[in-house]
Amino acid sequence: MVSLEHALASPGDARLWCRKGYALAREERAGEAVEAFDRSVELDPGSGRTWYERGLALMEMSRYDEAADSLEGRWRRAGMPVSITSGPRRLPPGTV
Repeated sequence: MVSLEHALASPGDARLWCRKGYALAREERAGEAVEAFDRSVELDPGSGRTWYERGLALMEMSRYDEAADSLEGRWRRAGMPVSITSGPRRLPPGTV
């Protein structure tokens, strides 16, 4: 992680923020990962990968509505008319 922190000395690189978020998510630090993904999408709102990873991190935090919005954002920004909330929704086990 040290190299990522060093690379983030240039805070305008959305790809590095996304990578930081991904690394934090892998370390089960979802809250910090979402913050990094948020910074990344501020810099590059068209990054489908960042929206996707952000959605997964939000799911880890049981923030399902926000996760759905983030995942839909990925498709919306790609110009795809897809909605994950328009059909039956599967909830993770134990959330009902």
